Amino acid sequence: MRIISGTLSGATLHALKGHKTRPTATRTREAIFSILQSAPWCTLAQARVLDICAGTGALGLEALSRGAGFCLFVEQGQAACDVIATNITALGQEPNTRIMRRNAKNMARRGSVMEDPFQLVFIDPPYDKGFGTPIIKGLVDGDWLGAKAVIVLEEDRRAPLPDISLALMDSRIYGDTQLLFYTTA
Repeated sequence: MRIISGTLSGATLHALKGHKTRPTATRTREAIFSILQSAPWCTLAQARVLDICAGTGALGLEALSRGAGFCLFVEQGQAACDVIATNITALGQEPNTRIMRRNAKNMARRGSVMEDPFQLVFIDPPYDKGFGTPIIKGLVDGDWLGAKAVIVLEEDRRAPLPDISLALMDSRIYGDTQLLFYTTA
């Protein structure tokens, strides 16, 4: 797995062995960023990014490579946090990142974790668990999102749309994956 484009283009990313995480396929990652970079409702330049259920950190690191200013990686598993840390260090992104070990379904309790809201959020939860709705509601309730924030939810294509009150800007199907693009408008 590699960074696709930007200042870190071609850099190799480490991944967990086995099936504990499901890294976003390269073609799907490429599609996500193509949509984001051509959308009038999204700006990557200097964006504060939140990568939830981060796995390897590929989505957040790709955003940094393409001009985002900061990324907070949220992951519950220690082994995945270790892989994210390895990838951050290998790419020299320590000053632009932070890792938070946390259950993504508990995002409503923000506390004083971060002072500034986020403009771009990637959520790639385990499929078939119904985590999309509680994670997004937690982000809204916890005041994590800035004005006109963009949320990209990666979910199984057969999963129902999340029961949320955000504007759905785009949706795409890639194989078994459904991509949903929301904004806080």
